[in-house]
Amino acid sequence: MTLHRFYAPISGGQAHLSQAQVHQIRSVLRLDDGDRIAAFDGSGGEWLAQIQGSDAALLERLSTVVEPATHLTIYQALIRSRRFEQVLQKGTELGVCRFVPFVSERTVAAGDHPDRWRAIVIEAAEQCGRRIVPEVSPVLSFDDAVADATREGMPYMPWEEATDGPRLSVVHRPAKRMGLIVGPEGGFSEVEAYQARQRGAMHVSLGPRILRADTAAIAAATILLHRNGEL
Repeated sequence: MTLHRFYAPISGGQAHLSQAQVHQIRSVLRLDDGDRIAAFDGSGGEWLAQIQGSDAALLERLSTVVEPATHLTIYQALIRSRRFEQVLQKGTELGVCRFVPFVSERTVAAGDHPDRWRAIVIEAAEQCGRRIVPEVSPVLSFDDAVADATREGMPYMPWEEATDGPRLSVVHRPAKRMGLIVGPEGGFSEVEAYQARQRGAMHVSLGPRILRADTAAIAAATILLHRNGEL
């Protein structure tokens, strides 16, 4: 039987469930004391646990390996809320380890919603079986995002003006840590694209069709993780 999974703080041999989780367990899932769930705290471990009141007692550690060996960060320019949330949700499901939102020259959908974004990646991690909840960074400027992305290597930058440039699926070579810089709905300006390249980013093409920002992020992440043997 598939266990229902819950993200919860763990200490003293107990998974400490929130009021909302207790309501879901009792009123929605119709589970009771003695029933079993899976609990994880986002640090990489997961436990079989038994419901006891408003907590769950840890019974045994589950050993299945589900986390990717690849550490992929998506640097996503802020886009409309629903589409940005799609990047968070689907990226978490694919195996992205970190998300860094940033403001670029053509960003039109500004806003910083850390609690909402955190809830989305937690829910996605619960659903897809991940044991580490991806980090969602505070919103950065374009310059700071590029600096962060290039600190550990050469990040890939899908750019619609690079349709005749190298395809991501061809130029990528497997690496343990990777960065992906994705623009807003209006794309990167030529100045931004030039600045990023000068600082070490590689312009790549995702094909002859212009993809929506959220589609580009997920398509590129899928290519990178597949090429690394994670999918």
